[in-house]
Amino acid sequence: MRRIGFWMAVIGVCGLVLAGGCAKRAKVATEETKTVAKEVQKPTGKPVDLMAKFTPGDMGSYKVVTETSKDYKFEQPSINQTKIQQTLTRTEIVFDQQIQSVDPNGNASALITIKGLKYLATNPKGTTVDFNSTKEADKANALAKLIGQSYVVKLSPDGGVVAVSETQKAMDAVKGESMEEKIAQFFLADDTIKQRHTIRALPDKKDAQVKVGQSWSKLKGSPTGMLVPKSYEEVYTLKELKSEQGQQIAVVDMEARPTSQKAADVAKDEQKGMGFFAKMFDNKETYNGQMLVDLTTGKVNGCNEKLKSEWVAIEPSEEVKSDKGPDVLTMGFTYSHSIEKVK
Repeated sequence: MRRIGFWMAVIGVCGLVLAGGCAKRAKVATEETKTVAKEVQKPTGKPVDLMAKFTPGDMGSYKVVTETSKDYKFEQPSINQTKIQQTLTRTEIVFDQQIQSVDPNGNASALITIKGLKYLATNPKGTTVDFNSTKEADKANALAKLIGQSYVVKLSPDGGVVAVSETQKAMDAVKGESMEEKIAQFFLADDTIKQRHTIRALPDKKDAQVKVGQSWSKLKGSPTGMLVPKSYEEVYTLKELKSEQGQQIAVVDMEARPTSQKAADVAKDEQKGMGFFAKMFDNKETYNGQMLVDLTTGKVNGCNEKLKSEWVAIEPSEEVKSDKGPDVLTMGFTYSHSIEKVK
């Protein structure tokens, strides 16, 4: 009875791993943009300006990829059985960005036009959505209505999104109640757009002048779907300056660590997570990223971050009834997000 009770309690949390609809799993939270500059090693050389630079008329194309997966593996050597399940959502969106105007504070009004979209959602029962705007067979899908749609964002030099506007025409194009239409509407929601265009790795305006070896930090809540939601301190460090094809490139590395400080974007309804059940698991994780800034043009060439977390529960030794070893439950969560300048 003790053995059954232990695994009933542990497996009771597994619904948290694999539950939730596509739109919910794709939900993003509002980013906290306040930074705290600090030095983790002695800075060297002259400071460089890491603020993004905007010029009216500038054109560029970008690709943003976001992927979230949840994994479940239950190994039962006592009965020679292993059960594996996974849910996955992956979004790849390509858009053109045209700078319309720049105000005295350096904030830019940018017209965004969606040029391409790939969206994949799977659960333990199979694939629920697999859309690719380049496939002729997908032209009739409601998600295809997003292609060519536009909206406007106001971008700040420190990588934030000040405002989102002019989304109504695009919203009207995808209105409806089907699953694909709901997903399309989600892609045009203000919070989703802000997350798509925010570059967190840039320092706050007051800390724009940075030397090699100098660091700054930001607070961020864990992505939606984490079994144990928590707050992280993302520590960014200007690691080096290098030359590529006549351009000066700044390389910024990021390492994130859990913190007791509460990030503003930890959703209130997710603060408890697994609650008491979390104590049954051992947790290990990595969370890092990198950004490349072209200091010659003032453009961010790319940035990425990846969080990989794993929870393991092992059957207590006093409850093991087989000489083949204990039962082991492993649950994983992986989140990655990247922005790349493609033209």
